[in-house]
Amino acid sequence: MLFLGIGQLVVPPALVWLMQAEQLTFRAIHRSAPPSISALAFIFPVLTLVSAILVDLALQRARKHNISGRQLGLMLGGAVLVGCIPFSLANPVAIVDTIANLNPLGLVLTVALAIPGTYVGIQLGQNIGKMMSVSER
Repeated sequence: MLFLGIGQLVVPPALVWLMQAEQLTFRAIHRSAPPSISALAFIFPVLTLVSAILVDLALQRARKHNISGRQLGLMLGGAVLVGCIPFSLANPVAIVDTIANLNPLGLVLTVALAIPGTYVGIQLGQNIGKMMSVSER
């Protein structure tokens, strides 16, 4: 979110400055004024932000309710899988296109490979976090 905010604040003014420095103009066919919204905001995968929020909520719930490691792993896996859904403001129907292009077997194989991949990623992340906390002592 910070990256998108910085991009939105920096890119349009930098583009205007560069256009003035290079003595260029925007094509009058499309618009005479410079764009006020960065294209990055439209192509950024929005569900990665939702995934990050779900990971934080899962960790908070685990701390409050003393949830087992297995349940926490399932919650984190589901949160990470949400972030893997291809959704952006530029192409909001990408997930529908993806599902339509995959036949049912391809969809099952994709999910079947995503679940162990998510599990391995969580385990690696936890191990790296433990090693970092030990090395910082």
